[in-house]
Amino acid sequence: MFVGIMVGLLLDLLVDDVRRGEGVAGVDRPVLTVLAAHRVGWFTAVMRTVTTVGSPVGVTLTVLGGVCLLQLRSRRSSSWVIAAVALGGAALIEAVTKGVVDRARPPVGLRVTEVSANGFSFPSGHATLAPAGYGVLAALVMRQYAHRLVRVAVWTVAVAAAAAVGFSRLYLGVHWMTDVLAGWLLAATWLTLLFTSMRRLGPSPREPASPPVVARSTTPAGVGHDLDQQPLETGRS
Repeated sequence: MFVGIMVGLLLDLLVDDVRRGEGVAGVDRPVLTVLAAHRVGWFTAVMRTVTTVGSPVGVTLTVLGGVCLLQLRSRRSSSWVIAAVALGGAALIEAVTKGVVDRARPPVGLRVTEVSANGFSFPSGHATLAPAGYGVLAALVMRQYAHRLVRVAVWTVAVAAAAAVGFSRLYLGVHWMTDVLAGWLLAATWLTLLFTSMRRLGPSPREPASPPVVARSTTPAGVGHDLDQQPLETGRS
């Protein structure tokens, strides 16, 4: 919960910078101008694919597919509820924030012409929904797999995918850098609150405990028994 509070405070500072056009928001145009000047054809095609896969529809389909696969291993109805709340809540928060901040998108001259974008700019919907969806899917996987390597691998993929989606929006020129940062922070804050609530739904699996080690006696068989049967002799004075 402390992490969620800190991330929320960072988001509040970021919103303040965007409204005043100072601080971090002051580097939005220089960063986007540099990226626009150094675009290359093959990488632009890759980023367009990433942004399509990381769209709200793409993320929703990915989460639905992942939950279906997890249901084959463990039929937990709560998985559907958690996934729906994660995506629905993130979408609602993103929409409300866009209406409140009311920020215009970058000029058309800095965008990739084949990519269309509508609505307000802050925060990025892709950068909000992607980490929310991939993050909750990673959390659901962790509920069923206790092995540490599996957990590290799952979270690494989730974070890398969310980062790639956010960067694609910046690279394609449809969002400012602070739009993407705000989306990541919004998703992180929302997931922290959600994961805190998830703990009450049931413990995650733990590593199986090692069987107790039974100490084996090195005394030859029968020796101890013979000693127990021998009477104690008292010394003679």
